[in-house]
Amino acid sequence: DIRMEYKSSEPGTSPLLVILKSSYLVREAGPRYVIHGEKGSFVKSGLDPQEQALAEGKIPGSEGWGIEPEHLWGKLNTEIDGGHFEGPLETMPGNYLAFYENVFQSIRNGKPLAVKPEESLAGIKVIEACVESNKLKKAVRIN
Repeated sequence: DIRMEYKSSEPGTSPLLVILKSSYLVREAGPRYVIHGEKGSFVKSGLDPQEQALAEGKIPGSEGWGIEPEHLWGKLNTEIDGGHFEGPLETMPGNYLAFYENVFQSIRNGKPLAVKPEESLAGIKVIEACVESNKLKKAVRIN
């Protein structure tokens, strides 16, 4: 389990708690994402449809790439503008190619990177903190 707590930027509000769980000893898969907030919840099962498409030998960028069938969409239950919504929420189509096209455009044509080096470094710091936490058998702080 990885547990992360983010301080809120707004005074008097609770910190954001994020819990990531993983195991290779799971026979029956549960939801991939479970997100709870003050005004609702979102639950989503299944893999990224791009992963499934690759496993089926499909070519990235081909027709229907990254599009998920409706029966696999997540379920949203929330308050919106004083009302209530409960039902499926369409999965945004994935596009692995856009990331690599952006890197190419940055190197060759000086376009700005969509994922900044600082953001990648922050991800690496989280991974390193997880390794350290496991080694020390205690929580570690990232500043």
